[in-house]
Amino acid sequence: MVVGSSHTEFAVFTYSTTHLKYSDKVRFYYAIKGRDGKSGIIQDLKIEQLGRTALLVKKQHANTVEAFLKQWKCSYTRRAVWK
Repeated sequence: MVVGSSHTEFAVFTYSTTHLKYSDKVRFYYAIKGRDGKSGIIQDLKIEQLGRTALLVKKQHANTVEAFLKQWKCSYTRRAVWK
């Protein structure tokens, strides 16, 4: 957090799923968005999806999202932003 400011630190993740087979992409999207009444990581961590492969994540959840993307072997970038 920026001292003397009301801004909150977030991380923006952009990732790629091009390495995944179609069936694995489906499983990945179920894990990220949820399915059959089960919530995905986006709902669980209150993540804002900025686009198809871009996520705005609160700083305290950034390491969890990073581990999730590593588990799926997704290439990604992580940038710190303030909002």
